[in-house]
Amino acid sequence: MTASMSSNSTSPARRLLKVLDLLIEVEADVVRRPKGISVQQAANQIGVHRSAANRIMQDLLAAGYAVANPAGKGYRVGPAVQLHQGLTPEQRHLSEIAHPFLVQLVERTGECAHTAIATGSWVSVIDDVETGQALRVVAGRGRRVPI
Repeated sequence: MTASMSSNSTSPARRLLKVLDLLIEVEADVVRRPKGISVQQAANQIGVHRSAANRIMQDLLAAGYAVANPAGKGYRVGPAVQLHQGLTPEQRHLSEIAHPFLVQLVERTGECAHTAIATGSWVSVIDDVETGQALRVVAGRGRRVPI
């Protein structure tokens, strides 16, 4: 096993949270959402052996944080995550204030516009307004992306 595949490089809790982050990221991505994420993809993304990723996924399944993808292979976000994905009152307020400005920005530029909140080196999209353009950025509410 290579150093990058070593399961000792991070704590079990941290690895579990990384897989949960991947599930949330895939759920917010309209392109990747239908397929979900496979155990092998999770293993590759977090740098652990497939068996370790499978144990993590089984723990997430048992707790309701992941579900088997109804469309086939892979896993998607479970109801336990969906219960916790709601916006805080402050985030809802920010989204309500910013939304009319997003609409105006999209009308003026023809591009998509998003409201996001920075947390560390990531941002969480709390609102987005799409454009009718064929080529566009689709961030999706709830999606976490690197700054």
